[in-house]
Amino acid sequence: MTRQLDWCTADLPRSRRRDPMTSRLAAQRVAPVYVGQKARVLDAIQRYPMHTACELARLMSHEGEDLTRLRYLVSRRTADLARDGAIRRSPPRVCSVSGSPQTTWRAV
Repeated sequence: MTRQLDWCTADLPRSRRRDPMTSRLAAQRVAPVYVGQKARVLDAIQRYPMHTACELARLMSHEGEDLTRLRYLVSRRTADLARDGAIRRSPPRVCSVSGSPQTTWRAV
C-alpha cells in the first residue's frame, strides 16, 4: 500500500516559493502526516469500494475519533488521491450516513 503512494509523495507542494521560511518548515513537518492520511484513506477505499466519504469515515473511525473531522479528512484526501490517479470517482448515490447524494470512490 505505501509503495503504491511513493510516486505521489512529492505531488503538490505544501508551501509556495514566495511563502516565508516558517511555512516551508511547517510543510516539511506535516508531510509525513499527509502521506499517512493518504495511505489510510486509500486502504479504506481498497477495502470498501463504492462508498461515500461519510461512509468511509464511519468505517475507518476508531473509538473516540471525531467523525465529522474524519469525514472532512477523507474528503480532502480522496480529492488528492483522485488527482494522483490512485482512485476514481464512481456514480453518486444516496449516502447511508448523510442521506444526501454523494460521490462514491473506487481504487484504480
